[in-house]
Amino acid sequence: MWGNLLSGDIFMFINKRKNQCKLLSCSEDGFEIFHKRLVKGTFAVPPHGQIEAYELQLMISGVP
Repeated sequence: MWGNLLSGDIFMFINKRKNQCKLLSCSEDGFEIFHKRLVKGTFAVPPHGQIEAYELQLMISGVP
């Protein structure tokens, strides 16, 4: 369920207000962190805990 950071899995953290999202992944050089803060609206939290790559791409680009 939790995945393995070294296998290429990306971990997503969304704050309580659902207006900030952080992604954590591991590359050959070390860890990478991506942070996005919404000025308007909120992120849709997936109900099942895991999402596919295309769902993450849509979520980060702002598609509801």
